Amino acid sequence: MEYFLLKLSPKVKNPIRLRAYYADTDSSIVTYESLKELSVAYIEDKGEVELTDILTSPVFMVSGQVKQLLQLFEPDIKFKAIQMFGFYHKEELKPLYYVPEFPEYPCLHKEVTVNPNGTVNKVVLDKSKMPEASVFRIQGLIENRIIVSLEAAESLLRRPFYGIGLEKAEVKE
Repeated sequence: MEYFLLKLSPKVKNPIRLRAYYADTDSSIVTYESLKELSVAYIEDKGEVELTDILTSPVFMVSGQVKQLLQLFEPDIKFKAIQMFGFYHKEELKPLYYVPEFPEYPCLHKEVTVNPNGTVNKVVLDKSKMPEASVFRIQGLIENRIIVSLEAAESLLRRPFYGIGLEKAEVKE
């Protein structure tokens, strides 16, 4: 079976960037756990901003349409919402994104070296450790390396989503 890394397309030049984030947390790192069921964030909205269906920073987020599609493949994925407002143009730009809590699996190949900061230079998946899941996160990494099956990748590509990037993941025995 083939798998793909789900990420922001490199063609997107000016994705939404959070300017200020508000949650009931002392942590400066935004995670699913640090969010309330509905959080508020302000985005930098000077100049042209591209409203994409996927965002990867500061946390992995998807639009409502991508959320619905992901739930078709993995109904147990939980989501928390972030209502965004433009910092300068509060009434004009109000996108709503969802932060998923993907199932996590330890499926990295033994030849992959995890850096001390929890990142990897290259993703190589171990065929014998691959789960039955169609959408999941690689366990043990600080980065949001989201993996989708070929079927899920094709489904994403058949729809008019904007800003979705897919990179074939290497799978070894």
